Amino acid sequence: MPGILSELSAACHPSHPILSGVSSSSNSEAVACTRFGETASERDAADLLRQMEERIGAGNQYFTDLKPLTVEGVGLFTVRSGPQSHYFWQTGKKVIWMGFDRDDPTELAIAVKELRWVVDGG
Repeated sequence: MPGILSELSAACHPSHPILSGVSSSSNSEAVACTRFGETASERDAADLLRQMEERIGAGNQYFTDLKPLTVEGVGLFTVRSGPQSHYFWQTGKKVIWMGFDRDDPTELAIAVKELRWVVDGG
C-alpha cells in the first residue's frame, strides 16, 4: 500500500484500516491529484469519512473552510489548503480524495464522473 494511504488510515481511523488503494501524484503538468482507499466494508468507509470530516472540521494547520457539496449527484466535502481545493467522499467501501491546483467546477464535475465510472463501474 502506498505510504500516503497508510498514513491516512492510521491518522483518520486506525480501527478501520484501508486495505488497498491507489495513489496518483500530480506532476508539474497535472492539475489534479487523486487517491482512494478501500476498507473492509461500507460501514468502515462511512466511519472513515466521518472521522476525516470531524478531524478536519476541528481545525488544523493544513486544511480550512470545510463545506459539504454535491457534484454530479455525489455528496462530498471540500476543503482548502493554500491555493488548492481538495474534495473527499465515500463510494461503497472506498474513500476518495482529490486535490486540484486551481478551482474549476467543470474539471471537478468531469473528474467525479470519470472516477464514478472507474471506481464504481459506472
